[in-house]
Amino acid sequence: LAFFLAERYSIDDEVRALLDTTIFHLIPTVNPDGFAIADKKCSGTTGRYTSEGVDMNRDFPDHWQTGTKLKFAVETQFLMEYADKTPSVLGLSFHDGALLANYPWDAHPDLNTGDYAASPDDALFLNLALSYSLNHKEMSDTSKQCGNDDFKDGITNGNECTRSTMVCRIGTTSTTIALS
Repeated sequence: LAFFLAERYSIDDEVRALLDTTIFHLIPTVNPDGFAIADKKCSGTTGRYTSEGVDMNRDFPDHWQTGTKLKFAVETQFLMEYADKTPSVLGLSFHDGALLANYPWDAHPDLNTGDYAASPDDALFLNLALSYSLNHKEMSDTSKQCGNDDFKDGITNGNECTRSTMVCRIGTTSTTIALS
């Protein structure tokens, strides 16, 4: 994304207008240890863990966390502090392990995993997920998805997805894009 935006800035009016009116914060990876050893395939957990064995997909506080967890990985602490100091309106997190746009809520405490868990901004999240999926060259095509995945239009509500990936409570509208 950074390369695309920098390369297109001087030749693309839309990119220039976007960059001239929007503040971007790009964090290339939240888990450099895991990224260095990650498998580049549809499934598996190689690369998910830090060098200290912390699963970065499960180390963030979610919307309903009671606050009982007092110790987070260094990487998680950095992101939580960064998010507290850096107001933002829209977030996008890229993962691997599937080919889909996953939107909140994940791990809703009042619903069984597999049930739809609408967020207060459900229509917005659904629109963002569909916009990404339908404009991706393969995501919305179920024949291109990983393994036995069958995500209609290449999207899923986090609580319906058995992978239940992280949704970080940082006061930002955020969608997770999985690209494998």
